Amino acid sequence: MSVTALIGVGVMSFTGQSLSFYWLILTPLYGAMCIVAGWPRAQSPEQRFRLIWKQALHWFAFLIAMLLVASPEVRGVENNNAAGLNLMTILASGAFVAGVHAEAWQISLVGALLALSVPAIAWIEQSAFLLLLVVALAVFVLAMILWSLRREKSR
Repeated sequence: MSVTALIGVGVMSFTGQSLSFYWLILTPLYGAMCIVAGWPRAQSPEQRFRLIWKQALHWFAFLIAMLLVASPEVRGVENNNAAGLNLMTILASGAFVAGVHAEAWQISLVGALLALSVPAIAWIEQSAFLLLLVVALAVFVLAMILWSLRREKSR
């Protein structure tokens, strides 16, 4: 769940494509994963029916929220980075609450990890140039060390 969310949000953040079709396919799969995770705790047919309907309605509501964020009207007032972070926040809260409804701590954990990744992604997006400089400096230092070691071996 986390990997597919990061892929979708990453593509939206970096390319500006809304990927509505991606979310239309992915959201029912998330719902199915939540049903599978909660199935062992649903003992009676009534509990299983309730689990299925709760997850279906839950993920339908979150799909509508994601499609609203990706709609042209909303996209006209927010940039790609904000749209991607908004989608990640919606997915994080959706997964966390779905895990609570399904009594599946694993799904709630995915939601919590997605929520923690929102500020991390925002920091990375804001600090991309700084990170590039740090990586360039690290590559330079590594190259100098290797050059120095190679030079000593040739003596």
